[in-house]
Amino acid sequence: MENSQNRQIFRALMNGRKFFFFDIDGTLTTPLTNDYPDSTREAIKELQDNGHFVAIATGRMQADAWEVAKALGICAAVSDGGNALTIHGELIYDEGLPLED
Repeated sequence: MENSQNRQIFRALMNGRKFFFFDIDGTLTTPLTNDYPDSTREAIKELQDNGHFVAIATGRMQADAWEVAKALGICAAVSDGGNALTIHGELIYDEGLPLED
């Protein structure tokens, strides 16, 4: 990460902005139906409207995680168990898991 990006993050933290990362299954969805309740959508919107950063953090594959993020109006997804990062639809980082231990 570049110094200017580090400074932006630091300034955001100093201005009271918070960073929220949510898992998908059982956190943003209802346990039995895997639907996204209105209360989830409203909470995400309220966080964003208050200037906070909201992202998905999941073990799901990148394409699947990004579809969920888009459906919920979230601009960032950390996926593949932390091995991929998508922001505004652009795959920023993708390091696949090794095939062997």
